[in-house]
Amino acid sequence: RSTAIVRRAVNQINANVEVQFTVVLGDLATDGTVQEMRLAKQALDALAKPYFTIPGNHDVTPGREDIYGNYKDAFGAAQWEKDQGTQWVFLGLDTCNGTASDVTVPEERLEWLRRRVKGIARNRPIALFTHHPLNPNTQAYRVQNAEEVLEVFADRQLKLVASGHFH
Repeated sequence: RSTAIVRRAVNQINANVEVQFTVVLGDLATDGTVQEMRLAKQALDALAKPYFTIPGNHDVTPGREDIYGNYKDAFGAAQWEKDQGTQWVFLGLDTCNGTASDVTVPEERLEWLRRRVKGIARNRPIALFTHHPLNPNTQAYRVQNAEEVLEVFADRQLKLVASGHFH
């Protein structure tokens, strides 16, 4: 049933000639199973333009040695940096702590983010994509160390933060 919803969204996205790429903000699955990831990938592969994903807390597989294994097998790295040939830099940050809804971004991911941001020219606009929200006005599930994450961009041009998690 969910793949029909995704197919409709894909058709709408493909019909818009202005769309240059799509970012999916996690929760591509319910339980992070191989079958769910395959279905999600099959549906998203119908996008005419490139797409990027970040994992959500429903995309991990507890009990597996690498809880991101099924996600990575289908979609690749859980974090990424892209520029898509534009002036903008796009960063995908994995905010998941297993299947938890209330999370703190671990230090090793913050360090990954710091390294990436340090290499971005100060005048380039940046868009950050996360699963869990960073917005201080969010009523629930805000990343517990959101201020520390946002501080990484203090001397840069962070222009957009987009998050998922609410479904």
